[in-house]
Amino acid sequence: MPLAHVRSETRWAAVVRRTVARARPERVAPGLATLRALTPEGTANVVVVTAVARGGGGLWARVELPILPNGTEGWIPRTVRPADADRDAGDDHMSPRVVAALGATLPLLALPPARAAGVPMWTTEKTVARIDEARVVIGEWRGRVQAETTVCSGRGASARWGRERHWRHFTCTWTPVTRTGRVEGDVTFRVRIAAANGVRITHAHFGST
Repeated sequence: MPLAHVRSETRWAAVVRRTVARARPERVAPGLATLRALTPEGTANVVVVTAVARGGGGLWARVELPILPNGTEGWIPRTVRPADADRDAGDDHMSPRVVAALGATLPLLALPPARAAGVPMWTTEKTVARIDEARVVIGEWRGRVQAETTVCSGRGASARWGRERHWRHFTCTWTPVTRTGRVEGDVTFRVRIAAANGVRITHAHFGST
């Protein structure tokens, strides 16, 4: 899944302060969604930047929003003054005193290009499907992953498109089942997306932790 509708480079932003995405690059524009610095999983909230423009109050970034319908975009200011933060805080039920304590100029976004060309981000479901039949080696033991008895969870930085969250690193636990139906002990390993359709399995060991 591409990170944005571009051929050669995707720009992304890490949200570092809670803010409101707006319909236009103006502080008086209607609010569309609230973006927070951390995801529900406690990881950095990374959004895809599709455009950058100067608007009311300075530089704004247009980003993909984690709301329905899929593909909805909104404008986020790159910096926020305390007075503006207080107004946004009302939309987000954030205490003005807490906002003001953050400082006179609050950087909202870092806007480096995503230069990991060809390395996508996957959902946990896609990762499980892609590692089906992948070989796992632990010492002298060898086995082939069985997707139907494997669960994966994302690790590290993630990004959300629509209702789905995507990662490049995962921890997976597989419960091998023999041809006779006998269930063996769990095997846990890490998965790293290495290319558009490639993965690398490392840190394999017996056990579920």
